[in-house]
Amino acid sequence: MSTKLNLMFSISLLVAAVGCGDSSAGTGGTGGVGGAGGVGGAGGIGGAGGVGGAGGIGGAGGVGGAGGVGGAGGMGGEGGSGGSVASTCHSSVPPLLSEWGLFADIRNQVPADGVLPFEVTSPLYTDGALKRRFVTLTKGGQIEYFNDSERWQSPVGTIYTKTFAYPANLDDPGSDGLEQLIETRLLVHVTAEEDRLDCNGADTCWQLHVYVYDEKMTDAVCKSGGETVSVVYTAGQECSDDQSPCEDDDDCEGAATCDNTQNSVPDYGVPSNGACRRCHGTDVRTLGPSTGMLNRGNDYGGVIVANQIDELYDTGMLAPEPPPVDDRTTYVDPVPYVENCSTPACLHEAARSYLDSNCAHCHAPDGEAAGTGIYLDYASMSPTPTPSDEVFKTWGVCKVPTSAGGVRNCGNASEDIVPGEPENSILLCRIDSVTPGEMMAPLGRSLVDYDGYDVIYDWIATLPILFPDIPMCSTEGTGGTGGAGN
Repeated sequence: MSTKLNLMFSISLLVAAVGCGDSSAGTGGTGGVGGAGGVGGAGGIGGAGGVGGAGGIGGAGGVGGAGGVGGAGGMGGEGGSGGSVASTCHSSVPPLLSEWGLFADIRNQVPADGVLPFEVTSPLYTDGALKRRFVTLTKGGQIEYFNDSERWQSPVGTIYTKTFAYPANLDDPGSDGLEQLIETRLLVHVTAEEDRLDCNGADTCWQLHVYVYDEKMTDAVCKSGGETVSVVYTAGQECSDDQSPCEDDDDCEGAATCDNTQNSVPDYGVPSNGACRRCHGTDVRTLGPSTGMLNRGNDYGGVIVANQIDELYDTGMLAPEPPPVDDRTTYVDPVPYVENCSTPACLHEAARSYLDSNCAHCHAPDGEAAGTGIYLDYASMSPTPTPSDEVFKTWGVCKVPTSAGGVRNCGNASEDIVPGEPENSILLCRIDSVTPGEMMAPLGRSLVDYDGYDVIYDWIATLPILFPDIPMCSTEGTGGTGGAGN
């Protein structure tokens, strides 16, 4: 941290009214000679005294000498351990993202040597933010591979990194045209000796750190308490007359112009460490890294990688050797998937993937909300063998929710999922809400994911077709609408 020296000058003007002119009175006139005294006569009258001279004008006061130059202020002492005054994290945590050495170029999100980028098949919705994900093994070792939906086990020294960003705001004259970096989250696997809380008695644990970018976006500062950020970004370009896509004015008819389409996220929430633990668990665990999530290709900064899992294995970061690509569990990207396949089976596959990434961090047998009896993880929602009524109930079918007392946007609906009746399903109402205590997921977004809403709406509507023996709930009256997806 650099310390600025401020040199302060103090000049004092002293005014001394020192007299320089002659101020003595003029010499008085000689008194008249008294007349000769007559015999017995009165004494003569004394002559009048001369008029005194005018007093001299006082001299101008002398100008005071200039005050001496003040001495330079002393240099401020160096910051204590932990360094940056802007960081709100514990002093044991590096205050700046750059101090971790994870990036060769933070502004362009270019990873350092030994840090590999990765993408997931079914991303979590976070107010439409873009995600940049990375992994590195700082102490060697290997990630333990599992060929199912189970989360991989990562060795001590693993750092998972995820940056949240939005496209540039091209209407902002100060924009450099690059993505707007908002925050970067780190998940760091450490030993008890490396953790200030000794991992609460465990041999190892995961630490969570959140770094927030400044306006230059060339570094980020550690923040433990969370904050709210307002974002405006350019979503694309469209013609001013018919809103058709365009790249320049020549793509538009007549006098129409090609204008930027601006979107905003007024209340993007950077999570506190406590909020992170609501999803990752009090003991903290990874959420994304698994075979189903990573079994896909990727672009490594211009280098196309056919399959990320194979790349991790080839670099020695993953073991044992994974089976062939087609034999691996693979989730789908829900929205584009149903654009190409909208059969009941495809809708169920899309719903499994969407609910796993957006709900199963809590609603799973090992999740924070396991006590609700709702399991929305990929494995629990397998369509084969045909689920029993009890399994259907764990999906929320005909189940009265245990934690939806605050739901107000669902009319008379009383069950989480009513097969064939999405408008009477509380699950869908909660996806359509941004009201605290009502919305699901309960944190991590301030906007409705309308694309995801449509996927779940169509899935609920076709459940009786895919599963003819699924329980049909007895609903009374007409429930409220589950909101308008678009």
